[in-house]
Amino acid sequence: MSTVWQEIMRAEYGRTSDIVRNGVDPRRFPEISPAQRQHLRDSVGAGDRQVLLSIGGIEPRKGSLELFEALGLLKSRGLDPLLVMLGGHSFQDYAAYRDAALARLPGFGLALGEDIVQVGTVDDVTLAQWYRAADVLAFPSVKEGFGLVALEGQAADLAVVASSIPVFSEFLTDGVNALLPTVGDPVALADALESVLRDTELRSRLVEGGRLTVPAFSWIASAQRHLEIYDEVLARLSQS
Repeated sequence: MSTVWQEIMRAEYGRTSDIVRNGVDPRRFPEISPAQRQHLRDSVGAGDRQVLLSIGGIEPRKGSLELFEALGLLKSRGLDPLLVMLGGHSFQDYAAYRDAALARLPGFGLALGEDIVQVGTVDDVTLAQWYRAADVLAFPSVKEGFGLVALEGQAADLAVVASSIPVFSEFLTDGVNALLPTVGDPVALADALESVLRDTELRSRLVEGGRLTVPAFSWIASAQRHLEIYDEVLARLSQS
């Protein structure tokens, strides 16, 4: 999946491994009409506010608490974006973290339902439409195996603000196809989000950088790499 996890497999489990990159199909993220875009935004009460999109549950590895704090900082700076969160809970139980993070909202000057809307799990078509309806993808993960969400955002022409974790650097370049603020730093995250929200030219450059990134990560290339590895395994077995 990534060189980062290839090294983890070697260091922690003593296993050598081949890398097969994730892929993305841009056809899953077709353009939507202005009316469709407005309908989605109206469904969460966005009005004329800018929309930050977050994919995934409220959990430590997604940097959710840092994102909430950054959103509060944006409000204190005169911006008023709405954070729309899609996705349910993961297989691990983060109820305590989730409850604690939501309890911090008033201290950040935020209110659930007003500044943050949890949409929950949606189907693939609706997910694709939300990528198109938002203004910025906020994806400040602390830990990822690859970070397919960022690639999907790019496939939908959405500006990406992620984080500086090593795995992202394998396909994201700060200032070129994403902004990568220091991981775990809500002030740096707020600075990056503010830059993209205020600077339409920067947002356009990041979108264009994403368009140039996506073709290198096709599912056809991923499938071809699988076949190459299978052929290598079969060749070794035939010689044993």
